[in-house]
Amino acid sequence: MDIEIRPMRDEDREAVADLAAALNREEVAAHRQAGHPFAEGFARDRAGAASPVLQVFAAARQHRGLVLVACAERPVGYLALSVEAGLSPRGGTGPIGYVAGLMVEPAYRGRGLGRRLLDEARRFARERGLAALVLSVSTDNPGARRFYEREGFLPFATAMMADPAAWPCRATGSCVEGAPGGTGRSVT
Repeated sequence: MDIEIRPMRDEDREAVADLAAALNREEVAAHRQAGHPFAEGFARDRAGAASPVLQVFAAARQHRGLVLVACAERPVGYLALSVEAGLSPRGGTGPIGYVAGLMVEPAYRGRGLGRRLLDEARRFARERGLAALVLSVSTDNPGARRFYEREGFLPFATAMMADPAAWPCRATGSCVEGAPGGTGRSVT
């Protein structure tokens, strides 16, 4: 079966929204398996969330992004890329392509579809003179990290997250039980 890589069309919206929701479920499962302290909050926030992909689709219609699909008889993968201001790896600033999502259904993985989607995103970036392609990948997803590294992406920065309930007293002006620098009880 031949799989075509092409820009997303209006009739693909529901299938791509389903793929985005599946990606969110995979991310939540990886966070839970790793025992990540924010897994449940992430699960609540991302439940059924496909809007970022659909927002990029809307932006793509105004030439500020691109959503590609890997289409068999229906979309089985997607890549969403938005054009944003950012830092160039060669210095300075300029427009960059932010890969907001990349998903291939598990049954279609290992066939080079992710690479083909990225190749089209690279072509789009070159044609528009974008300074770089940038993406985020969870530390709880080593398979995706290896894939992106094989595709030439290098770690650049680490995003870190802190729960306000665990902030040190010196930062909040109040101490919370168990917080670093805390007194063991809540004090305002």
